[in-house]
Amino acid sequence: MKRIFILGAGGLLGTEMVKKLSPAFDVTAPASKEADITDHASLRRSVLGAKPDIIINCAAQSNVDAAESEMFRTLNVNSYGVADLCEIAARSGIFLVHISTDYVFDGSSIKPYREEDPRKAVNFYGYTKVYAEEIIENTLTDYLIFRVAWLIGGKRPTFYDKILEWKSSEIGVIDDQIGDPTFAGWATETVRTGIETGMPSGIYHLTSSAGISRYAFALRLKERFCLPFRVRPVNSAALGRTAARPAYTSLCTEKLSSVLGIRIPGWEEQLEDFLKHG
Repeated sequence: MKRIFILGAGGLLGTEMVKKLSPAFDVTAPASKEADITDHASLRRSVLGAKPDIIINCAAQSNVDAAESEMFRTLNVNSYGVADLCEIAARSGIFLVHISTDYVFDGSSIKPYREEDPRKAVNFYGYTKVYAEEIIENTLTDYLIFRVAWLIGGKRPTFYDKILEWKSSEIGVIDDQIGDPTFAGWATETVRTGIETGMPSGIYHLTSSAGISRYAFALRLKERFCLPFRVRPVNSAALGRTAARPAYTSLCTEKLSSVLGIRIPGWEEQLEDFLKHG
C-alpha cells in the first residue's frame, strides 16, 4: 500500500483528501503545528518521519483580500513552503501533488484557459501561486499540479452555503466574474484516479468547466432549492474589495478528460452527487 502525506488536511479540500484516500492508501495527515510548511526543519522532520511515496499539498493561504495585507505570510505559505517541499521531494524521491488555482490567470481571455496559456496574476495571492508552479516545474520532474476553482464542500461554509442559508428577502450577487463551481468531493476522487492510474506529470485543470457567473449560479440554486428571496445582480467594483479579481477564469478540462479517459461532470451533476453522498 502506497503511503501518502497530506499537508493542509484541515482545510476544505484536505479534509476530503483524507476521507476519500484513506481506504486505498496509508495516509498521514498531520496538523499544521506538527508539519508547518513555513518551517523547513519541522516540515522535513514530519515528512521524512512518515516516509511517504507521495506528498499532496493542499496547504495554502487562500484568503485573497488578506493576502494583500499579509504578504510575507502568504509568500511563505504559498511559495517558499512549496520550494521547501520540492527540495525534500527531490532529495528523497517523493512524488509531489500540488493544488493550484484558476487565479494564476488574469481573466482577459474570452474562452476557457488551457494549461499552457500564459500565467499572469492580478492579485498577490495569484502571484504566489504562479511562483509556486514555476518553482515546481523548475525543480522536479515527477509531479502533478491540479488547478482547482471555486471549491464547494462540507468542511466549511462557502458561497454555496451562503446562498442556501440566506434569510433576508433579497441578496446581491456579483454578475461580472465568471468561473467554474467545483465540488471538493468530485475533485478528490479525480485526484485519486490520477494517482492510481499513474497519469503523466504536468499541470491539469480540475474544475467543472461551467463558465458561470456567481449571479447566474445563485439563480440556479434559487430554482433548484425553491429559495424564497430575490437575487439582484451587483457589479464587483461596487464592493470595494482590497484585492482585484480576474473577470474570467473558466478552465478547459480537455487534457484531464483525455488523459484519464473520463467525462467531466458539470457542477449541477456534481451537486446532485454531493447531496446524495456528501
